[in-house]
Formats: sequence, C-alpha cells, structure tokens
Amino acid sequence: SVSTSSGFSFFGVFAMSDPIPESSLSPEYHIAIGVITVNGALMDQLVETAIWMVLKMPPERGVTVTKLIANTSRKIQFLRDLLDPMFVDDEIRTDFHEVYSKLKSAQKNRSKIVHAKWVFKQSDGTIHIELPLTEETLPVVEPMPLKQLQRYGSEIATSHRALENFFLQADIQVDTSGTYQWPPRTEGRKFHQK
Repeated sequence: SVSTSSGFSFFGVFAMSDPIPESSLSPEYHIAIGVITVNGALMDQLVETAIWMVLKMPPERGVTVTKLIANTSRKIQFLRDLLDPMFVDDEIRTDFHEVYSKLKSAQKNRSKIVHAKWVFKQSDGTIHIELPLTEETLPVVEPMPLKQLQRYGSEIATSHRALENFFLQADIQVDTSGTYQWPPRTEGRKFHQK
C-alpha cells in the first residue's frame, strides 16, 4: 500500500480513503471486479453491434456513429429508440423492454462499481464503496460484500445474453448492405437484405 500526499492510498488500481492492509481486498474481490469490467465491455460491444445492424451500417461505418454516443447508458437508450418504431407486435415490444430494463440495471451497477471510490472501514474490517455526489443524491458510502459484486457480474452477463437471445428469437428484418452474424463471432441468426 502506497500513500500519496493527498491522503489517499493505492492498492492495485483502487483508491482507498484509509490506508489499507494488503489483505483487505482478497483475490476474489479482484476477480469479481474484473468480471464486472469485462462483462460490461462485452455488453457495450453487443449494444453497439445491435445499433449498427438496425442502422444498416457495416461495423467500420457504424462505429463512427456509436463513438459519438457518450456512454453505454445512452447507447442502450438509443437502441431502444431505434427499435421501438420497428415493432409491429406488442409481444415483441414487451420482450425488448424486458431486455432494455435488464441492460439499464446492469449498466447502472457496472458504473457504480467501476466509478466508485473503494473504502476499507478499519473499525469493522469491511469493504465499502463511496458513491459520488450527483444532481439527485448526496455522497453515499455503502457496504460492498463479495457476494454483491458477484451478483453484479452475473447480472451484466445475463443482460447481454438477453440481448443476444432477443435478436436470435425476434423476427426483425434489417435491410443491410451485407450479412451480419448475431451474436458476433458465434453461430446465430443472420440478418439478410429484404
């Protein structure tokens, strides 16, 4: 643990408000945080790919659009806004809105973990995260047990699988200049030109 002049201590890549003993964040914590980070990146990639498909753009052109969208949360909303007018069946719309809710919740929890300040409470030896001040909330310190981190990682994986499954099952015809494979790099439904 290395302390800085600002009073923070660094353990790995996580800033701590109290000096932290080497044993405070177990390898299981690091693994759970890594799972959240990797699954979050995959979720972002799948949302981007879905946007490109709906916009009928190959990846090399589609990325010029999605890189302008500031964050994954906005990309998820953009995907919803693109798809809503395409649904002629209320059942498909309902199915997508369930997927949308899962994606939004997973993204919120991913952001909470990757942007939080990690705090070791010396009084009881527990790990907490400090959530920053927002327009709606005051700064909050909340416990972050390992089981909760693992649930967040599972939630993110479940949400991007739900997005994959939605596109595999929904009969959404996308007029493209080529053929896309969904989900990327795996066997899945092909979207052909109309």
